[in-house]
Amino acid sequence: MEWNHARWEETHGFRVLRLCGNPDGKHTKEHWPRIAILDLSAEQFHEFSDSPLEFARIHSLYPDQPIRWICGCAKPPLGEGIPEAAPDARWTVMIHHARPSVAVCIACPQEFEEESNAKSRA
Repeated sequence: MEWNHARWEETHGFRVLRLCGNPDGKHTKEHWPRIAILDLSAEQFHEFSDSPLEFARIHSLYPDQPIRWICGCAKPPLGEGIPEAAPDARWTVMIHHARPSVAVCIACPQEFEEESNAKSRA
C-alpha cells in the first residue's frame, strides 16, 4: 500500500490536516469517516482539552457537518515510569468524526519531560 501525503493547512493559528474516507481525495456528504489531525501549541491544547466541542465549533474544524457530541480526549496515562508531557510541548490531536455528528479524539504530546526531572518529583 502506498502512503498518501496530504497537505497541512494553516488555520486559526495552528496547523490542521483533514482526511476523508474517500481514497481518491474527493469529498462529498457521503464520504465518512472524516478525520482532522491538529498540531497545537501547549496553550491551544489546553483550550481544546477544556472543551473539545467548543474548540471544534469556534475553529470550524468540520464546517460542512459540525460535531454535536465529542467524548473527552484520551491522553497518555500518568503513572510511575511514564514520562509526562513537557510544560510547553506541542500536541498532536486526532479527531475521528463519524455519523451522526459524533466524534472521538486522542492526543499525544510531541515532547516529554526529561527523565531526571520526572524522577525528582516522585
